[in-house]
Amino acid sequence: MKNKPSISRRLFGYLLKGLLLLAPVGLTIYIIWGLFSFIDDTINDWIQYVFNVRFWGLGIVLGTVLIMFIGALSGTLLKQIFIILEEGISHIPVVKIVYSSIKDFFSAFVSEDRKFNKAALIKMGGNESLQRLGFITETDLSHLGIEGMVSVYIPHSYNFSGNLFIVKMEDVTPIDANTADIMKFIVSGGVTKFEH
Repeated sequence: MKNKPSISRRLFGYLLKGLLLLAPVGLTIYIIWGLFSFIDDTINDWIQYVFNVRFWGLGIVLGTVLIMFIGALSGTLLKQIFIILEEGISHIPVVKIVYSSIKDFFSAFVSEDRKFNKAALIKMGGNESLQRLGFITETDLSHLGIEGMVSVYIPHSYNFSGNLFIVKMEDVTPIDANTADIMKFIVSGGVTKFEH
């Protein structure tokens, strides 16, 4: 006959299940709330300084409107301003490297020229029994003097970082899958379920 778990063990199990249920939602709400609270406090500090009054929530509304306004202008005048700014930044040695790395990283996810759109299974060390999921970011490395190899970005689980590997093309098997699902699967440590 199977022993029933003790009350403390069952309570601890309930605690873990509750955390698993609430943690992703809670962290998401916490991050978004923190961002908008920062905007709200900053704008309200200025309004209080000038008019000696505070409007809770005004920063959230203005922040959202400002982001939408910038998005709407991105195809016109604002784009030209950013091109001029980028040209200036491209002449400052250290700043240029930091700026271009951050810009390229975000462009890889959200621009029309996304880089993380080719999911693949990569044999580690040519070993069939050890493989990792990643994204082919570049198939032609001839500009680096490297032939017959591709660059593959492999994100870390439970982290928003990763490593770039240069591997033989024959050790890379492209996967026909939604790249957002692959990214979630990797970052979650393989526990996220694929949506059908």
